[in-house]
Amino acid sequence: MSQVREIAKKQLGLKVLGDNFELLPNALIVHGMPSTEEYDEAFRRLSLIESAQSWWWGDLANARERDYGSLKEIAERYGKDYKALSTCQWVASRYTHPNRLGTLGFKHHMIAAPLEDRLEWLKRAS
Repeated sequence: MSQVREIAKKQLGLKVLGDNFELLPNALIVHGMPSTEEYDEAFRRLSLIESAQSWWWGDLANARERDYGSLKEIAERYGKDYKALSTCQWVASRYTHPNRLGTLGFKHHMIAAPLEDRLEWLKRAS
């Protein structure tokens, strides 16, 4: 198992979805019999994680490349498609954190990113 997967296995074992849910690199384990409210919260958190991933990849790639260079190396090292990572990185670079609208998804921001008045378009869409 690669070093990255080993680290992920240790880190993902955390209960980020709640006490009864354990995330692993290849599974989600449900412990006991969670209440419907606990399931709802786990689904809500998982949706939040899913929608945030493109921003996280982009921000992380921007910071890593700024400090050490080579987006291609990052993509190869972490098994990420170079074009997808490049897109995440570029979109993230077009918006400071306060200008990213939580009411709109990454795709909306991606579509508006090349526009000079992108923030106005995003505000209209939200």
